[in-house]
Amino acid sequence: MRYAEDSYYVRNMVNTFTRYDNATAKYIQQIPVGENRTISHLRGTSFLWRGQLALDKKINKHHHITALMAMELSDARSEVDKKQLIGYDPSTATSATIDHINALSRIYGGSQVINDGNYQNWHVDRYRSYLLNAAYSYKSIYDVYGSVRRDESNLFGVATNQKGVPLWSVGGAYNAKRGLLNAVSWLSELRLRSSYGVQGNVDKTMSAWLTARYESFKNIYQNRFATIVNPPNPSLRWEKTRVTNIGIDLGVYDQRIVLHIDHYWKKGNDLIGNGPISPQTGLIQYKGNVADTEVKGFDLSLTSKNLVGALQWQSTFNFSKARDKVVHYLVKQGSNFGYLTTNYLNPYEGYSQSALFSFPYAGLDNEGNPIGYLDGVESKDYSAILNSKSLQNIRYHGPRVPTYFGSFRNDFSYGRFYASFNLLYQFGGYFRRLSLSNTALYSATTTGASIYDYDRRWQQVGDESWTDVPSLIYPANSSRSNLYAYSSALVEKSDMIRLQDVQIGCRLLDQHNWVRSLDISIVVDNVGILWRANNHRLDPNVYQSSYPAPRLFSLRIKSSF
Repeated sequence: MRYAEDSYYVRNMVNTFTRYDNATAKYIQQIPVGENRTISHLRGTSFLWRGQLALDKKINKHHHITALMAMELSDARSEVDKKQLIGYDPSTATSATIDHINALSRIYGGSQVINDGNYQNWHVDRYRSYLLNAAYSYKSIYDVYGSVRRDESNLFGVATNQKGVPLWSVGGAYNAKRGLLNAVSWLSELRLRSSYGVQGNVDKTMSAWLTARYESFKNIYQNRFATIVNPPNPSLRWEKTRVTNIGIDLGVYDQRIVLHIDHYWKKGNDLIGNGPISPQTGLIQYKGNVADTEVKGFDLSLTSKNLVGALQWQSTFNFSKARDKVVHYLVKQGSNFGYLTTNYLNPYEGYSQSALFSFPYAGLDNEGNPIGYLDGVESKDYSAILNSKSLQNIRYHGPRVPTYFGSFRNDFSYGRFYASFNLLYQFGGYFRRLSLSNTALYSATTTGASIYDYDRRWQQVGDESWTDVPSLIYPANSSRSNLYAYSSALVEKSDMIRLQDVQIGCRLLDQHNWVRSLDISIVVDNVGILWRANNHRLDPNVYQSSYPAPRLFSLRIKSSF
């Protein structure tokens, strides 16, 4: 990564760490002018060995047996070496020496240690897997299948029996079209299926062994020190997910209409997250197997060939429903404010992992102060509201992740020409929009996000009748600001319908000499939102302080030989 000498990044860094010297009455630059470069080197090696035996046997035209037995060994090693150069002069290939140990004064007050940007990392990832898959089919009507495997990793427990996890699944299917309903002419496919199995997952950022990282700066005692990244955890285990699935595949009128439906249940056990640990160890939390979750979902896919012939038109409608719940989690938040700000880290049991909570909001008083609720009574005791642990003092809106979502795609073709458009939709989700922050507005380090709704703030008596944005006070009260920032007044539904993409194309060549095909098309991605539930013209999938998703135009040429 390279930032030029005249770039905003470099100019801002130089200006920020310029200090005023009272003795000389002059400004002194602590960061030299020049390029800022980050040089990274990545080296890696990996190998994969796999041995397998396969069986595919048909007996008497009615019985079909397939099986696969295999063993896999893998070893992946990576090494990262990153270096930051400040005040770099490309004409001489030299850079400046910066004090990365002591804090440097900032022009607007305070001080800060500049990280040297150097980073070294070495990682070894080894896996060993044994697996057996088998399936049996009778007259292509009845199907039974199953799998058993054991995966082992060097990242897990010290004991041999903790390094690996046994995983398995069983399932079956019944093809009614080939069976009882074979004589139904308009039915082209009807298949009922079901399965149950246990899946495993690995968090590669963790290890059962003690790991630490040496910091590039000194502590308050001016000594180099190391930070514990991962305390020893000999009981670290694989995450396990038990999945039950019931499905149906239906096709009618020679597959003119095809329907797929799946209903599933997932139960996660030994999920990895933050867990409590005795403070005498020097830590207050550790990362380990601390959580259980469950998910219930439904998927539907419907495809129809609306027109066939010279003009063809095909539609595909996808619909999904998914609801998750945190069944068990060891760490509890210290206050309601924690569930509003970092619920994704230590989620509230009984609710979605992406649950969105807020403080019930009663509007403003005649001085522009926000009013909340404490134990069901209107209150302006902001600190008590934020630090309360009672669930009745916060309001649950729903999950941040939409519970209903899907797409509707249409494809058209006529001769060599073709076109398509794709609609995306989502319902049942919520998001918190940004608004004026009294505290952030007066902060020297906060920009942009702090001025939302600045023109809608309370300014005089009577404004409380039309606005919920509090007045500005100085000095700012952070608890007062946080009550409004995390109030129910700023929670919006994320429901929307978006025209995701439109494509128009033409096949120019088809089997011409050595060219098998040549297509040209014009594609517009992220065309725009057709409808949204919020009245603020916000894209719920783009964080407000970020740039909105751009509309992309592209000319594509595709050829095959």
